[in-house]
Amino acid sequence: MPVATSDEGKTKTQCVQFCRCQAVLGEAFYCGGGVELSRIPCANDVEQAVLWLSRAVDHGADVEGADLMLARSELLLAYIFQDGQEGESSYSDMMLYGRSDRAIQEAVFWFRRAAKHGSIEAQEALRSMYSTGQY
Repeated sequence: MPVATSDEGKTKTQCVQFCRCQAVLGEAFYCGGGVELSRIPCANDVEQAVLWLSRAVDHGADVEGADLMLARSELLLAYIFQDGQEGESSYSDMMLYGRSDRAIQEAVFWFRRAAKHGSIEAQEALRSMYSTGQY
């Protein structure tokens, strides 16, 4: 059965539910399954996590106010990019931006979006990055 990736022909409620399912799947891949929101058994796969989390947050720029599920997905993306600055074989270093500041810029973008949607953890991460001079 093919996986639907488009919002064409869906009601607003169906789109929200679809995005939430993508978010849960992305988190399961990021954490290796068995996470708070799902008990989906899967291997830790950051590439798949980025794919599904990115799909889940596609419409996030249009959302005003708090949306904690959206904020959670944005926060996970931020951590993926932030963590990519360390280690020899990190996701953002190998797959995305090499050894540049681009990964930190991407992390800050997602932290800001998550903070906009109500994530206190994202606000704290931004505060820490600013106060320690990481950004």
